Amino acid sequence: MKKIVGLLILLLVIGGALAGVSPAPAADGFSRDKALEHLKVLAETIGPRPLGSPQEKAALTYFAEKLAEFGCQVEWQPVTEEKGMLGSSALNTNSFNVIGRIRGKTPREIIVGAHIDSSTPEIPGANDDGSGVATIIELARVLAQEPHDSTLVFVAFCGEESGLIGSKSFVEQYPLENIALMLQLDMVSDNSSLLLFIDTKKSQTPAWLVSASIDAFHSLGCRNIDYPVFFQSLNNAIGGATSDHAPFLEKGIPAIGFVTDIGFPIHTPNDTLEYFEPAGLERSGRLIMELMRKFDGGQPEEKAGHYMLLLIGERPFFVPLIWLKILIVLSLGIGLVAFICLYKTRKLNVNWEEDKKAKKSWPKFLVINLIIIGVMFCSLWLMQRVGGQRTPWYAHPDSYVLYAFLFFILGIWLSLQLTRGWKLRRNSFFYFARASIYLTVLVGLAWLASGPRLALFPAVGLLFLSLACLAPWAWLKGLLWVLAPFWIFRMLVLSECDKFIFRTSAMAFAVFKTLTLTFIFWAVLGLLFLLWTMPFLLGFAAVYRSARSDLWAMKPFRRLIALIPIGILVIGGAVYLRTVPAYDGPWDQEVTVTQKLDAENKTAVEFSSFGYLKGIKAAIDGREVILDKRTSFKKIEMPLEMNWLKERVTFQTEEKGAQTIAHLKVQLDFEKPPLTVSLRLKSDQPFSVDKANVKYQHKKNRATIRWAHDPGQSLIPEMNIRLPKGAKLDAEIAVTFLEGPASVSCEGKNIFLIQRAEIKRKVEILGRTQSFSSRELFDKICLVGR
Repeated sequence: MKKIVGLLILLLVIGGALAGVSPAPAADGFSRDKALEHLKVLAETIGPRPLGSPQEKAALTYFAEKLAEFGCQVEWQPVTEEKGMLGSSALNTNSFNVIGRIRGKTPREIIVGAHIDSSTPEIPGANDDGSGVATIIELARVLAQEPHDSTLVFVAFCGEESGLIGSKSFVEQYPLENIALMLQLDMVSDNSSLLLFIDTKKSQTPAWLVSASIDAFHSLGCRNIDYPVFFQSLNNAIGGATSDHAPFLEKGIPAIGFVTDIGFPIHTPNDTLEYFEPAGLERSGRLIMELMRKFDGGQPEEKAGHYMLLLIGERPFFVPLIWLKILIVLSLGIGLVAFICLYKTRKLNVNWEEDKKAKKSWPKFLVINLIIIGVMFCSLWLMQRVGGQRTPWYAHPDSYVLYAFLFFILGIWLSLQLTRGWKLRRNSFFYFARASIYLTVLVGLAWLASGPRLALFPAVGLLFLSLACLAPWAWLKGLLWVLAPFWIFRMLVLSECDKFIFRTSAMAFAVFKTLTLTFIFWAVLGLLFLLWTMPFLLGFAAVYRSARSDLWAMKPFRRLIALIPIGILVIGGAVYLRTVPAYDGPWDQEVTVTQKLDAENKTAVEFSSFGYLKGIKAAIDGREVILDKRTSFKKIEMPLEMNWLKERVTFQTEEKGAQTIAHLKVQLDFEKPPLTVSLRLKSDQPFSVDKANVKYQHKKNRATIRWAHDPGQSLIPEMNIRLPKGAKLDAEIAVTFLEGPASVSCEGKNIFLIQRAEIKRKVEILGRTQSFSSRELFDKICLVGR
């Protein structure tokens, strides 16, 4: 017994001694459920969070309060939009980035960010990007319990949807010298492929960070990580989709963005928790924790990469740009070799004098290509007729892409029928020379636009086309020719994010409210297809003429009997597509109803959509409206009471030599909270702006001031404008509201109703007949609240 008591006393003494030096308690693990609770607050309790709106501020406040609870030092960084993505629609709109900081042993900083805003007042932004913000809040809770060498910085950016406004402002205001690393979360729904966003126009994420991200992802037991090389090669060239990590990369700070499958209904009202898969919260959260812990004590010195990333079996291969340049030069060299070889043999196996009598072969091939493209575009018209919708591919684009390809084959067959009597050149050099020159020019233009990454695709097309002409066997010629257009086709039409592109293009159809605009769109798209396909059609002619046999059995294909299987497939495809819904949750048709008061004091209600309004039942103040037509736009003139805007335009003018100086003041008062406000000044002569109390865009004879998302009940912009004497100056005021005076409803399957009201006013400030002496001041009130 004494031994037992003594042992217990010894254990207590040892335990007490160890208690004095015991390590900090183990941190709680990342909780998907806690992250989901934060997301419910952001996407449901607060809801849509457009830039500068009270809802966005409420979400930022929630983010700040939660980080403060976990012991973070919280800072509100003011942001005023300047340029923006959508035509500076948010100019003069104020918002904030909220920054939470956990101090480490050193001032070295690791930043993890997500954007808190959503696109419009109808989009809750559950996945894009409430999910990223919710994940960061949970990360802050977990990491606040651990000691760190680096200072951890958690940022909720505003204005990403309006052109990376928050992150661009952040890198301009925040001291960057201590920032070692930036990690961005933009959408974390479900367990679909996690996409790596690593590109800017000038550089990429350093290779060590990409490799570490892939290794960390695999260490979590996850395998589906991807880099969309075709999509990003073009996207990066045109400055398309990106996220808040990009401004950091442009400042030379190692950064990377993690994005889940953009096939989710982002940028639509169905970006809700109903379609959100919470599993991605934990996957992305644990990935960020692994990286932050891995690089807490330090990292490689390389700050940017210059390569093309290829994932082969999810193993990264970083192809240096010098290799791309060598491949491009090699492709051009082989093209030159093929050019010389075909030139030397151009008179062999061809009656040269007879061949030269075949005139205008190149324009004839242009007509052939127009026939093929025209027939392919007819598939879109037939899809509209069969599906009864303007954009029938919206919900299920894959089936329609395959159907369009059938019409491509039909177009080839039809062009062969219509050109039976045409005499065409028989020597392959004639066609190859034009195709190779065409592709070489494309290589040069692509290089100038975006460097070797984009130039690689037409260069590889030239490479395979050249090899096809030089190959000795017909089967190899056919295979190589198929590979020639594949790379550009994959990038332009069927990239890894093709569904996102097709659906986004369908939504863009809402802009084309008239037949003329629609025709112009299809004409421009047809011209792009013509320019892209022409070198490969000429290349096929070159390959076909260089073969000793009937390549791809074109002669039997030209017969009338070949139309039978094509026709069966076309008819069968039409029958099948009739069973495929154009709109099928979550891919709903958006219908916008706008109640308008125009500058001529006329009122109307407008219905518009990217699809047809056919089959939609509408009512205005209980009165039924017929929309049963194949149209995407309908305007109904009717009386509306819209006295919600009172404007007072005051100006003073004085003449100084040959110039007039106008001191302009505009007071705008609103009876209802406006959504957006714009003030456009236009003169018949160029003018300059000497002074203004607001931000504006100015170009020659125009100046524009804009506010977005609840700018307030009163606005008073002032400007000093210097114009030539006798110039005319007009102002146009446009205000939109979230609701109109009339009660409007719409009923239909899979539709979402968006309501707006719009008031426009025009004011003549200076007329041609007005003139004042240099000493005279003229005060004029143009309008006092209509």
